[in-house]
Amino acid sequence: MNKTLFKKIDCLRLFVDNLDNGLKFYRDSLGLKLIWKTEFSAGLSFDDNITELVIQTKDKWQETDIMVDSVEEAVEILKNAGGKIVDGPFDIDIGKCAVVNDPWGNEYVILDSTKGNYITDERSSIIGVSKSVKKFNLKIEKASEKFAENFLDMCKEHIDFGESSYNYPTMEIVKKLIENILKFEKGDVPEGKLKFLAFWFFIDDKMVGSSRLRPILNEDFEFEGGHIGYDVRPSLRKSGIGTEILKLTLKKAAEYGLSEVIITCDDENVGSYKIIENNGGVLINKAVSKRDGKLIRRYKVVLY
Repeated sequence: MNKTLFKKIDCLRLFVDNLDNGLKFYRDSLGLKLIWKTEFSAGLSFDDNITELVIQTKDKWQETDIMVDSVEEAVEILKNAGGKIVDGPFDIDIGKCAVVNDPWGNEYVILDSTKGNYITDERSSIIGVSKSVKKFNLKIEKASEKFAENFLDMCKEHIDFGESSYNYPTMEIVKKLIENILKFEKGDVPEGKLKFLAFWFFIDDKMVGSSRLRPILNEDFEFEGGHIGYDVRPSLRKSGIGTEILKLTLKKAAEYGLSEVIITCDDENVGSYKIIENNGGVLINKAVSKRDGKLIRRYKVVLY
């Protein structure tokens, strides 16, 4: 195999006879952080912010859940390797699941998230599942003067839509912007600003969006702005491209050595927070912006 079958230990599931008592023990006494909660179960994070401890009141046994890309493909590989399928595959809220044994009788659960990820509110209660979106053959490039015409074309569309965030109407202004971007990438930044890496996204030769990755945050950006910002060409919003742009940028963040990132957006920007949640974003809290007084959402995405 070119890659490992198992992506990560998704969770260790334990039985408790009372969910509130379980939270008092694992959260309040042992210090694990609550990340989601339903009527009968709750998920708490370990220090690595990757593996979850799930306490639940229904099944009186311990269970280890392992994440895979596709349960249906994984069960075939396991069977061919000498494993046994005890139950499934069967549907769960976020994808598919199966109970398997290895050749020595060790039993564990495999699952995938092919349907999406859980969405939580500010109280960590699960309120739904984000839907998986179709994938696009996006090409990612570093910001460069060789793409100046493509960038200018996208800027003109933003301007036509009445948006000021990409008010770069001439080639001269665009080239100056690119020059400044390259300075920021090298860390040549004015006081109070942060180094960032700029990524541009294309379908064929058409620029469809951009993102910015800030490897190191100061206190202000820790609160609002976060590690990643992203934009989608106006005519292509609500197409799923934004989710793919963030997904590719998160991969770049992991390559840069970040194990988790903070991403923020306006509370009223439904499209933006759905993009974050589609990429595994867990709501940290809602807060009032220090910039404009609006309500913002603050998310954490664990990369590895």
